[in-house]
Amino acid sequence: MTQEAYKLYSKSEAETVELGKKIAKLLKPNDCLALSGELGVGKSVLVRAVAKALGIEDEVLSPTFNIVNRYKYSGGTFNHFDVYRIKNPDELFETGFFEYINDGISAIEWAENIARVLPEDVIFIDMKYSDNGREITVRGLDLC
Repeated sequence: MTQEAYKLYSKSEAETVELGKKIAKLLKPNDCLALSGELGVGKSVLVRAVAKALGIEDEVLSPTFNIVNRYKYSGGTFNHFDVYRIKNPDELFETGFFEYINDGISAIEWAENIARVLPEDVIFIDMKYSDNGREITVRGLDLC
């Protein structure tokens, strides 16, 4: 995977959804998306768009209290993690994180909370507010 950073701007939820669709087309089995950014910046919107583009028909909800929701689709399994409440990566042992992370495509919201245990080939997506919407930086995936 390339480590070049791609900086994109989203002026609306619809544009964030389109980015999610583009990302989904480039994912391979066992890829891992590590999303970071402030509360409300659009991490869940992007994850839902990726999941839908992969073919997941279930409603994809942020697993804030469950830590992980797993979805089956024709290409395998999609693991959606929300580690907002994790203060120490050791807490992940109880969630199945270390088993699930190598079983399908994964998306981790609040990935900065568990940075030291992320997979080596993770795709980093940093989202932040900008003057006209959101600035989204993607590293580890060739978006050209």
